[in-house]
Amino acid sequence: MQIATTSTKGKIDKNTFWALVVSGVLLLILGYTVYAGTHGEAVFWLAGIAFGITVQRSRFCFTSAFRDFFLLGQTRILKGMLVGLAVCTVGFVMVMSTVSPNPGFGAPPSDANVLPVGLSTLIAGTLFGIGMVLAGGCVSGSLYRMGEGYVGSWLAIGGVMVGLFLLNNSWNWWWDNLISSEPQIWMPAEISYTGALVLTTFLMATLLYLAVWRERRATA
Repeated sequence: MQIATTSTKGKIDKNTFWALVVSGVLLLILGYTVYAGTHGEAVFWLAGIAFGITVQRSRFCFTSAFRDFFLLGQTRILKGMLVGLAVCTVGFVMVMSTVSPNPGFGAPPSDANVLPVGLSTLIAGTLFGIGMVLAGGCVSGSLYRMGEGYVGSWLAIGGVMVGLFLLNNSWNWWWDNLISSEPQIWMPAEISYTGALVLTTFLMATLLYLAVWRERRATA
């Protein structure tokens, strides 16, 4: 019995071909920006590509992190998120302690971007959570899935753009009628930078311990 075989030597599959085409176009854009003297834009462009590759290869997505934790007992992404938040917390304390050495004096500095917390936070978090479930991913996850060809992610980002437009046109109403009356809490002003760092680190360490415990229990 003779089996017909097709030689693929020297051939490029369709996905590889389009990947090469897109890469070539991007290299042309980079070359033009450097040649035109807009080196700053070229740096931002390269940084954006590096960030996109990092997010895509790490599968960084808040929805996936919590989904894998609760349903599968897998915590790789969740642990990465906690480590990233810990690093950001230390960096934030270092920067803000330089900008505002005395946090207990007066209002929080504008650079801290401290917003009121209350019912509006609960409403926003609930809506965002529902949106992530329906979209199958958070904003970062939807962005790299767009590049992978998921049509649903394109629709999700379209919904995000519509939501941002609506928020931009209704923000003043939300602020005047709800957000502005809620308490504005800045932890360094209440318990100092050291206390805020210790408390935040303790909470994240507790979450990390629970993540490891859940993973070991799921694989036992």
